[in-house]
Amino acid sequence: MKKNLFLFVSATCVSMLILLSCSSTPPPSSIETKEQPASSEQEEKKARTITLLIPRLMKETVLFPDGTEDEYTLYTYSPAGTLLKEELYDTSSGQLIEYSEYLYQNGSLVEKRTYDGNQKVKNRKTYRYEKALLVEESLYDKADILQIRSLNIYDSQNRKIEWRTLDASGSVIGINRYGYGSGTTPERIELLGPGENLELTITVSYANGRKEKERFELPNGRIEKEIVYTYDDKGRLTSETTYSSAKLKISSTLFEYPVDKNQPTRAIYRDAQDKPKKIVQYEYEYHEEKRVVYE
Repeated sequence: MKKNLFLFVSATCVSMLILLSCSSTPPPSSIETKEQPASSEQEEKKARTITLLIPRLMKETVLFPDGTEDEYTLYTYSPAGTLLKEELYDTSSGQLIEYSEYLYQNGSLVEKRTYDGNQKVKNRKTYRYEKALLVEESLYDKADILQIRSLNIYDSQNRKIEWRTLDASGSVIGINRYGYGSGTTPERIELLGPGENLELTITVSYANGRKEKERFELPNGRIEKEIVYTYDDKGRLTSETTYSSAKLKISSTLFEYPVDKNQPTRAIYRDAQDKPKKIVQYEYEYHEEKRVVYE
């Protein structure tokens, strides 16, 4: 079942949590967008209206390897597609385990509140922006006492170059530093612990605009592991495979898709012997959205 993390046992755990922290924010497709007026350059081009099918994840089901359901999450959206609520249920009992509500201002997420199955507050997370960029996140416990703050720093191209995590006293407990080439996706991530001591460096390589490999290197130069990504001829991610420093398979995840859709309907998590450890099923609703393009 899903867990909420409040305490961090080691600097390495802190750093990895920082790296994965973006998962707490609704995906871009679930946040309302505002129409921008056409520029004079656009008006000189010929306008054409196209219809897009926008996916909304409605249900996520976690199954044991034998196919028995463990738990499932339901997602609720506004008519415009903004994620408003997610509810986690235990399948066998049908009981609500926990749920989260998302609050917005001017189209931006400003707070996420999480409750247990008895509607008691577990924690809340707030988000602060400057010039439409997320600059601060704060996590509070059930007593509404600050536990963790994180600060984002950006370069002149609005690319995030640092993610700094502080405890309630303001002491640094973890830092991610991002390095870029000519694009907007990081090619190098340095994970630092308390005292800004380097703990891990992740080097990311791309091919045809898609992530191809992540290499995890310790400060002594030893490779801890590598993650290799593969895609089908439609550019859809089909697998993530993790290898040890000795090139031995540690684990893998396979993704399955409908023929005509780009969203996976199943993810199969496997161990080093390719035996399933967990299966996750995804169910979507597709909504038509009309957009004007200029040619």
